[in-house]
Amino acid sequence: MTDDDTAAAVRADPTAIRSFLQAQSAVAPRGWLARLLGRSPLSVESRSWFWAAAGEFEVCRSLSGLHSSNLVLHSVSASFEGKLIDHVVVGPAGVFAVHALYAAGEEVVVSALGLRVAGHPLPELRRARHSVGAVERCLMEEAGGEVRVTGVLAVIDAGAVTMTERPLDVAVVDARALTRWIQRQPRTLTDERLAELVQAASRPATWAREVTPGCVDAADTAAFTRARAEVFAARLTRQLWILLGAASVAFAIVAIVLARILSGA
Repeated sequence: MTDDDTAAAVRADPTAIRSFLQAQSAVAPRGWLARLLGRSPLSVESRSWFWAAAGEFEVCRSLSGLHSSNLVLHSVSASFEGKLIDHVVVGPAGVFAVHALYAAGEEVVVSALGLRVAGHPLPELRRARHSVGAVERCLMEEAGGEVRVTGVLAVIDAGAVTMTERPLDVAVVDARALTRWIQRQPRTLTDERLAELVQAASRPATWAREVTPGCVDAADTAAFTRARAEVFAARLTRQLWILLGAASVAFAIVAIVLARILSGA
């Protein structure tokens, strides 16, 4: 077990929630003393999945708020290399290939060519660009005609996002505003073309492997919600113990100082 529930920036893997729940199922429940002291409910293995799962959970929750005119696919494989695109959205505003990045409270700095989190370069913009081309090829082969796909990087829990130069081909969006951002984009598809692309995206033959029809099933959502609440409650408990300890030390110092003053008087 570990009491360190701090997070590093991670890509919000579209399979992370299920992987987290599988790892966490092997962890023994905490006893009353561990809960009282705020000991983390996570193991080393499950903690490695937890923050990626948290990112996946937030983006899934955001996309579930899209209007029903949008088709949302999850864990899409647009090539036989095995790399998954977190989400593909097909709607009146066009086609969007969405990737998620959990920033763990760190500053995100975006330039035209790259992205840094806490000063460390990450390949997320390049990955998003590759996804755009892959989705375009798959849909054009199945639906015919030209298909324009917009790459989107949904950033979760960033301490700050600094845009030194806006990328021309990938939109960097706060995950909390993802649904609103998509719905505010101007309409680019006619009803007829939208229907063609929705049909093409819905066919299993379009993709390299079968897509996930739902982001996370209801049972996994409920289980992860409970686990997340337990993790955050444990963290809050530890913080309260730290504050209580600091207050006790401060009180003891004041008491000693007052005692010396009064004894000297």
